[in-house]
Amino acid sequence: MANFRRRINQFAELEQKGGERDVDYIKRLKLFLEKQCSEILDLLGRNATLAEDLAKSGGCGASSSNQKVHGGTQFVTLHRDLQDAMQHVEMLKSEKAKIEADALMYQNLVVKLESNLKSLLDAYNSLEQANFLLD
Repeated sequence: MANFRRRINQFAELEQKGGERDVDYIKRLKLFLEKQCSEILDLLGRNATLAEDLAKSGGCGASSSNQKVHGGTQFVTLHRDLQDAMQHVEMLKSEKAKIEADALMYQNLVVKLESNLKSLLDAYNSLEQANFLLD
């Protein structure tokens, strides 16, 4: 019950205080959300560990217990799949950033080569004109 009251007090503190700048209020809310996210991830990890322990111990043998074990193992599997998917997304983001950087580099190279080609064309045209005047 004390934990519940503590949570209610935390949420009451989320309101913007009188005279508090918007920037400071947003920073405070961001810190609160980061803390909540960390707590949720911690609880998910603890749940996964408990579910694994329950699955390993085989529960107490009743059919409802077997359903809980199956649900717990399913949760563990889903949690691992989610973590794998998140790692894959991060890897894809990294690859995308590298590809975008390469594309930008090649675009800059094309601009430079086009400039060089134009300079060579201008020089060739000047030589052609000088040659024509000499003839």
